[in-house]
Amino acid sequence: MGPALWTQSSRREDGNLLPSIDHDGVTADRPVEGARRDQPAPAQTAATVPTGGQLYTAGAVIYRLKRPDPSPAWFGFHEAFHALTIAAFTAHYTAIFLAAT
Repeated sequence: MGPALWTQSSRREDGNLLPSIDHDGVTADRPVEGARRDQPAPAQTAATVPTGGQLYTAGAVIYRLKRPDPSPAWFGFHEAFHALTIAAFTAHYTAIFLAAT
């Protein structure tokens, strides 16, 4: 459950729950399909999806530990978490684009 449905969760609960959700697609029992169901997705898609999951997990670990905190005034652990989330989104968006074209 995301924060929209579970508003009373703690940082610890979120930090433990989010990686399990992130890796759900990695344990799928079938390969990622391409734009046409009779064709598999390109190899780049199969590599990009787990990369995005790893980036999400790294962000969750940083969020949970509140470290590293490189420059708290300008770019702290929270900004690092968001940077990794954006990178993971970009990886997954790229995977969808490659699979759809």
